[in-house]
Amino acid sequence: MYVKLKQTEGAILEYYTVLQINDLDESEYTLVNQYVAAVRYCIRAAKTMKDIQHNFKDFDAAADDILYVHYKNIQKDWKNFHGEFQNLLTIENRKTLFEELASAMSRSFHDQQKQTSDIIEMLRKKALSEFDVSTLMNVHHEILSVKKSLLRALAHLKLTVNQSEEFEFVPEN
Repeated sequence: MYVKLKQTEGAILEYYTVLQINDLDESEYTLVNQYVAAVRYCIRAAKTMKDIQHNFKDFDAAADDILYVHYKNIQKDWKNFHGEFQNLLTIENRKTLFEELASAMSRSFHDQQKQTSDIIEMLRKKALSEFDVSTLMNVHHEILSVKKSLLRALAHLKLTVNQSEEFEFVPEN
């Protein structure tokens, strides 16, 4: 799967290169750049999820109840994000969408911060090993990265160029 993702990204970039050679007017060129940016963010998100897929399998099979509970919480959190993302897809007003994307980004960041605090507390209480804490923190960090990539992809697909560029620098907190 990872090889296919890399090949897809390469094919898209090759196509993008060919498009740049053709005579595109400014609006077409801008639109192509927006689409390519969105696709690259989606590929980054998919590759990141692929990188941590084995962790999910380990958590699901874990004998440690704490790791299994975290796995279930990750699933619940992702289901909530998925629903939120689906709602974002339906927003037509660009100003409203920008504001809702920024709110989703902030919530994602705060959710990850809370998870990190909870995990550190478990380490402090010695409820989890340092290895498990490190793994959980990495997984939560990568999930945040996936969410940020998907939100930025949507910004490039549905917002103006200026708005999507501004969204790149929206503070996460």
